[in-house]
Amino acid sequence: MKLSPSQIDTLKKLISYKGYPEIDLQYEILDHVACKVEVLLEEKHAMALDDAFRKVHGEFGIFGFSDLAESYTKSIEKRYQRFF
Repeated sequence: MKLSPSQIDTLKKLISYKGYPEIDLQYEILDHVACKVEVLLEEKHAMALDDAFRKVHGEFGIFGFSDLAESYTKSIEKRYQRFF
């Protein structure tokens, strides 16, 4: 199952609402979340997109997306340190 553009926009808004306003970070999180949401919606056709997002967010643990955000930030820092 593939998510529609409107569903992807909804996921972007939900990620932004969780406190990640940076576009590049949103896309990194969106990539992980969209894959897991697609699997959930394929397994449970009656599940709403918001409920699938909450379930996926819960799978990331008590810190939510912060671990993913931190690892992404560290990889960006490493890339820039190589340039300078």
